[in-house]
Amino acid sequence: MTAAIAILRAGNVSDEEVTEVFTKKYDEYQTNLSDTVTWESIFGEWFLFSMITIMTIGYGNVKPTSPWGQGLCVLYGLFGIPLNKLFVNMIVVKFKTGLRKIAKRSLELLNSKGFMAAAIASYFVFHLGWSYFIPSAVFEAAESWSYLESLYYCFVSATTIGFGDYVSSVTSREFSSDYYFLQVLLMFAWILFGRSFTLVCMNIMSYLIGLLVLDKLDCMCHKRFSAKKQMSEISECVAELNWQLVKYRPENFTKWKNLRVFQNICEEDPQNLDKEIFSDLLHSLEDLQEAIREEVMSLEEAEKSSVTAYSDSDSDDSASYLRFKTRISRKLTNEAKYDTNWPTISSVICDNFQSSSRSSDDSFSSGVEDTIDNKPNRTKNH
Repeated sequence: MTAAIAILRAGNVSDEEVTEVFTKKYDEYQTNLSDTVTWESIFGEWFLFSMITIMTIGYGNVKPTSPWGQGLCVLYGLFGIPLNKLFVNMIVVKFKTGLRKIAKRSLELLNSKGFMAAAIASYFVFHLGWSYFIPSAVFEAAESWSYLESLYYCFVSATTIGFGDYVSSVTSREFSSDYYFLQVLLMFAWILFGRSFTLVCMNIMSYLIGLLVLDKLDCMCHKRFSAKKQMSEISECVAELNWQLVKYRPENFTKWKNLRVFQNICEEDPQNLDKEIFSDLLHSLEDLQEAIREEVMSLEEAEKSSVTAYSDSDSDDSASYLRFKTRISRKLTNEAKYDTNWPTISSVICDNFQSSSRSSDDSFSSGVEDTIDNKPNRTKNH
């Protein structure tokens, strides 16, 4: 266009004459276009324009030109974009739920991480097929593009980049086809669901990049990663203690919050652990062990007095005595409320922190169990 105007000016054609010629040609083009454009094509153009606007793709081939149209477009975007984002997020949740179900069921089926990885890969290949590969083949046949250009157009549209260098003719009013409405609906569905699946992929990729790359490149994150690795064994043990304390807490133990604070620091800022925090943890563990000893001793005394009461009364009710014995035993092993195979609080402390006092702690449990059962070869509950 610029070169044509320069040639006309070089031929001593004034700017007014150039403007008049181009205005006349443009009016003739609009007249011929109005004869071929139907209301169906205008509806499809408006429909896809509204969809492309709230999706924030913005090809630029269709745009408002009048002040009223631009104002209405702003109002439409203010309300339409948040609603569209909410609807797309609902679809994204469905995609993520399906991915979790596939991963969980595949792991439960064969208990193999390799099979789970293959199932997840199949999930992504299937959705990439209908959102990218198949539409690219359709655009290649309909728009006379190469397959690479069609794939490029699908990616630019689904990621809402919208350069506008490649635009499907379905979005223009000049397009005509016997299946126009079907093509418009398919275009609408592809943009909606393709955009949603692309958002799922982008979220997963951003998480993996942040987890595998950025955390190791950043200096503070590197210190955090190194400290967390060094504290992993202690952190796991304290987490187990907190879990056991949720199920059962000794009455005389009041420093349980120190264990939770230590666990939170290990998970969030392990590089900030200092001598004072470790000292508080050690004192808390000592208090916990002492509280467990006192409670076991009180239960032992209560059990002995109860056994004496049974023997003094010469009761022959063996079933009642058996129920009493079972209740005391389950109390000591912390299984009265939760029938699990988790280690007890005393075993965690003795095995991981106070190995030297392990025999003395076990002597309390074994002494009480032997008193209850009065049999040397009794199998322990824990």
